[in-house]
Amino acid sequence: MSMSCKVACIVFACCVLVPTKLLAVQAAHRTEHSLWSQTRALTESELAALVSREATSKEAQTARIRALLTQSDRAINRSVVDATRYLEEAEALITTQEDASVVALAIRCQLAHRQSLPGAAQTCQQLTQNDRSQDAFVQAFAMTTRMYYLYREGSHQESINAAEHALSLAMVVDDPALIASAHNMMGLYFSTRLRPRMSVPHYEIALEQASRVPYAELKTITQLNLASSYNYLGRSREALTMLYESRGSQVVQIYPTRRLVVQSMIGQVRAALGETDGAEENLQRVIDEVGETVLPDGMTYGYTGLGVIQLAENRPLEALDNFDMVLALSGKSLETDLDYSRIQLMAVPYARALRMADRLAEARDLVLRIIASVPGDQPDQQLLDAYLELAVTLEALGDSEGAKAANEEATRVESTLWDASFKYQVERLSVSLESDRRALELARAQEREVALLSLAQRESRLRRQTWIIGAMIIAVIALFFSRRAQKRIADAQRSASLALEDQVRERTREMEDEMALRMTAEVDRIKLTERVMEGEKLRAMGQLTAGVAHDFNNLMTVVTLGANQLKDDLLPVENPDRAETIDNIRQAAETGAKITRGLLAYVREQPLNPEYLNLDEFLRESTALFRNTIGERIVLDVEAAPCSVLVDKAQLTTALLNVLLNAREAMPEGGRITLTLSAFGDQARIQIRDNGVGMAPHVLEQATEPFFTTKQHEEGSGLGLSMVFGFARQSNGDLHIESALGGGTTVTFFLPMAEARTASASDVSTASSNVPRAVRILAVDDRPSVLRVLKRSLSRMVDTVICATNATEALAMIEQQGLPDCVVTDIVMPGEIDGVGLVRTLRQRSPSLPAVLMSGYARDIDDECVYLQKPFSYDQLERAIEEALSREVESVPAHANG
Repeated sequence: MSMSCKVACIVFACCVLVPTKLLAVQAAHRTEHSLWSQTRALTESELAALVSREATSKEAQTARIRALLTQSDRAINRSVVDATRYLEEAEALITTQEDASVVALAIRCQLAHRQSLPGAAQTCQQLTQNDRSQDAFVQAFAMTTRMYYLYREGSHQESINAAEHALSLAMVVDDPALIASAHNMMGLYFSTRLRPRMSVPHYEIALEQASRVPYAELKTITQLNLASSYNYLGRSREALTMLYESRGSQVVQIYPTRRLVVQSMIGQVRAALGETDGAEENLQRVIDEVGETVLPDGMTYGYTGLGVIQLAENRPLEALDNFDMVLALSGKSLETDLDYSRIQLMAVPYARALRMADRLAEARDLVLRIIASVPGDQPDQQLLDAYLELAVTLEALGDSEGAKAANEEATRVESTLWDASFKYQVERLSVSLESDRRALELARAQEREVALLSLAQRESRLRRQTWIIGAMIIAVIALFFSRRAQKRIADAQRSASLALEDQVRERTREMEDEMALRMTAEVDRIKLTERVMEGEKLRAMGQLTAGVAHDFNNLMTVVTLGANQLKDDLLPVENPDRAETIDNIRQAAETGAKITRGLLAYVREQPLNPEYLNLDEFLRESTALFRNTIGERIVLDVEAAPCSVLVDKAQLTTALLNVLLNAREAMPEGGRITLTLSAFGDQARIQIRDNGVGMAPHVLEQATEPFFTTKQHEEGSGLGLSMVFGFARQSNGDLHIESALGGGTTVTFFLPMAEARTASASDVSTASSNVPRAVRILAVDDRPSVLRVLKRSLSRMVDTVICATNATEALAMIEQQGLPDCVVTDIVMPGEIDGVGLVRTLRQRSPSLPAVLMSGYARDIDDECVYLQKPFSYDQLERAIEEALSREVESVPAHANG
C-alpha cells in the first residue's frame, strides 16, 4: 500500500469514526434525565407492564429499575409494605447505575423516617453527597426527599432552603411531581408559622402541578393542606369542598389518623360556616372507629374538632372539657407550651370558651399569654385572632378603652400580615421571572446545541464523503481535489454560520416579545390581587361593624329604658341636678344610637325611617343650623323651589352637614356656598356648590371610597362622603360630584319625588297611654340586662308581665299559664326557634295574637307584626304595644329576615 493510501485511511478514521462515537456518547448523556421523567409520567398499568417485561438488554434492565423505583415512590403514601417490596426488588437489580442508586437511597430515607427505624438519620444524611450524580432529575429528587426529612426533624429554616434548591432543579427537568412537592413544602413552612396568606399561593401551585401527575395521592395531600389555610383565611366554603373531595380518597381511607384529621377539619370548617348539624356526631363516629389504632397525640385532632364544633353551638363548658382532653393526651400545658403545634390550634378557641363560660379573667390572662408567646417581629394568624378575642373579652369586662386598643392592634397586625404576604408574593414573582429567564436561556442554549449538533452531523457526513472520494483518487489528482474540497467545506461552514446567526436573532426577538407579554400579565395579576385584598378587608370591616352595632344597640336599649325609669321614679324631682343627670344619660344614649346608625349607614344596613318631607320648608328651617356649622367667614345662599320627598330626615340632615363641612375645609380663607333645591324630572335635586380649592382628577375618582381622605391621619377617617353616598343609594337616589383644581366643587343629591301628605291620626303620638292595665304581656329576650329593664318598663303599663330568655322557655310558660294578650320578643335568639318562629307558633293557636318584634339589626318584618328598632325609649315601646293591640291580624307572618 502506498504512502498516499495510508494517509487517506488515517485521515478517514480520525475525521469520521472518532467524531461519530463521541456524538453517540453525548446524546446518551443528554437523554438520561428525560427517561426518568418519561417513566414517572406512566400510569400504574403501564408501569406494571414495564416491570413484568423480560429484560433482554441492558437498556431494558435499566428501564425496569426505573419503573420499580417509580412504583415504590408512589406507594409510600398508601402502603409502606408495597413501597418496601418494590424498593428491595429494584435494589437487587442495581449494579453500577449511580443515578438509580441515589434515587433508591432517597426512597429508603423516606421509608426509614416514616417508620422511625434505627439509622434513619444516617440514611438521610447520605443524601447530601449528591455529587455522585450529574443528572438534574436525580439531584432534584434527592433534594426533595431531604427537605421533607428536615421539616419532620423540626429544622424548618433548613427545609425551606432545601425546598428552594429542589424547586430550581425541578423546574429544569419540568417534573410536575417534584415541583408540586417543593411548593407543598414551602406552604407547610408558612402554615407551621401560622401565615396562611403566604402558604396559599404555594399550595395552589402545588395543587395545579399535582393534578398533572398520573396518581392521586400527592393531589389529596396538597388539598388537605390547602383546605386548612383556606379555613384560616375565611374561605371556608372552598375548604369544605376540597375536604369532601379528599375524604373518600384511598390515601385518607387507609390511614386512620388521616381519616380523623379530615373529619376534624370538616367539623371545624362547618362550625366556621355555622352549619354544625350532624358535624359532632360524624366526628364522634370516626373517633370511636379509629380510637384503638391512633396514637394519643393523633387523637388530639379529634378532640380539638369536637371543641370547636361545641363552641360554635354555644356550649362552652363541653368545649372546655374536650380542649382539656387535648392537653391531657399531648401532655402539654397552656402555661408553658403555647408554641406546640396542637396547642396553637386550640389556644384562642380555649380562651373564647372561657369567655363564653363567663370566666372572663381567665380568658383575658390566657389571651395575654398567647400574645406574649408570639415574637413581636414575627406576627402570625394566631396573634391576630388573639387580639380580636382580647377586644371582645375586655369589652365584656367593661374595659372599653382596652377593647378599643386591642381592636386597633388587631387592625395593625392584619395590615402587617397583608403587607408581608404582598411583599413575599412580589419576591416570589421576581424569583419566578428570574427562573423563567433562566429557563428561556436554557431553552435557547439547548436549541443552539441541537442546531450545532445537526450542523456538525451534516459537516461530518460531508467531510466523510470528501475524504472517501479523495482516498480513492488521491494518487492521481490529490492536490487538485484537496484544494477544491477545502474551499467547499469553508463555504458550507460560512453558510451554516450565517444561517445559525439568523436563527439565533429571530429566536431572541421572539423570546423578548414573549417576556414583555409575561411581564404585562404579571403586573395585571398583581393589580387584581390588590383589588381582591382590599375587597376582603372592606367585607371584613362591614361584618365587624354590623356585629358591633347590634351589640351596642342592645346596650343602648338598657341605658335608654333605665334613664326613663329613673326619671319616672324620681318625679317630682326635688333635686334639679339629678333631673339634669338623668337627661344627660338619656341624651348620651340617643347620641350613641345616632353613632350606631352612622356605622350602619357606612355598611348600608342602617334601617331608615322615611317620612314625607317638604324639602323647601326643611331647608329654610335648617339654614340657621347650617350657617352655625360652617362659621361666619363663609356666606351661605339658599334657593329652594317646592319639592316633596319620602326620606329619613335625620339622615338627610347628617348627609348635608357632612357635605357642608367638606366645603368649609376646602375654603380655609372663607368663601361662598350656594345650596339650590329644584325639580329635575321626577326627582328632587339638591346642589351644594362652593368656590374652594377643588379636587384633582385622581382625588375625585376616589372621593366616595371608604377610608380615602386627603387630610392628616389624626384629622379625618375618610368615612364622611362614603356614608353620604351609602345614604343616597339606600334612599333610592344618587350622588354626583363635579370638581376641578381651583374651580370649586359641586355635590348633587338626587332623591325621588313624592306627593306631600298631611299627618294622619296614626302619625301623631298621644300623650296618654291607651294600654289597658289588665293586658297580660309576654316579654322574651336572651340578654338578661335587656329583659330586666324591659320588664320594669312594661310593669308601668300593665299589671302582668311574663318573662322568658328564649322561645323554648316561653312556650313552656304558656303551656302552664295560658296564652298572653300580647307578645314582645327579640328576633335573634339562640336555639332552634327565633322570635319570628315564636310568633308564628303562637299564632297557630291564636291567629289574632298581637306581637311586637325587637332587634338591633335592620329587619324586613311582615306588616302584621309591629317592629321596634333597638334602642328605643319608653314612649316608643308604649306606642308599639298600642299599635299591636289595635291591629287585626289576618294570617301568620310568612317570612322575616331574622
